[in-house]
Amino acid sequence: LLKWLLGILQKAFRAGQEIFAHKECTFKLVVSGGVFLLVQIVVFMARVSWLYIPFFAAEIAFLIYSVKGAICRQKIREGLRRIAEGEVHYQIPLEGAQGEQLETMQMINRIGEGLTAAVEKGMKDERLKTDLITNVSHDI
Repeated sequence: LLKWLLGILQKAFRAGQEIFAHKECTFKLVVSGGVFLLVQIVVFMARVSWLYIPFFAAEIAFLIYSVKGAICRQKIREGLRRIAEGEVHYQIPLEGAQGEQLETMQMINRIGEGLTAAVEKGMKDERLKTDLITNVSHDI
């Protein structure tokens, strides 16, 4: 039981760090969800019914799911911004992503790889063109 509780506390601490690291996209969500949850606890506990526990658990699960989604959206925005600014080698970190957001992150990472390949090909073509001009002018 102690090991299980320590595991939960460790996951909660890591989740708190992740939320804080992405506070610009999670702050409103966490505050509004927390206030809503507190209001429910106060209202439902005044009635002293243990039947409401599944509702609390569902709300907490939804809040966790929403926060993870917000963090993934922030990672996608950050990755797009960095690639658009010229960091074609930047790869969006995929940890914590799942489903459609994971696919989107993977596609963006592949776009970055494609841009890198296109830039390298362009540089190679430019070198070949320069070499050709140099050789032709030397022969003339």
